[in-house]
Amino acid sequence: SRTEEVLTRRLHRLGGSIVDGSEVVGVAQDANGVEVRVRAEDGAERRHRASYVVGADGVHSAVRTALGLPYPGR
Repeated sequence: SRTEEVLTRRLHRLGGSIVDGSEVVGVAQDANGVEVRVRAEDGAERRHRASYVVGADGVHSAVRTALGLPYPGR
């Protein structure tokens, strides 16, 4: 919860916002950044482009899983 608090504060300072009820359904990384596919509560799918993505949603991280990264903990 502390990590989420720090990231949320920084996001808001940068003018961003969190959309509750959305789900990451795909992540694609290339040399220019990352594209994230997100499904909203209404079922609509949107794409967002960024320099980087933070996967801070625990052991079952959709971001980490989409990128094929292992979970180093237990």
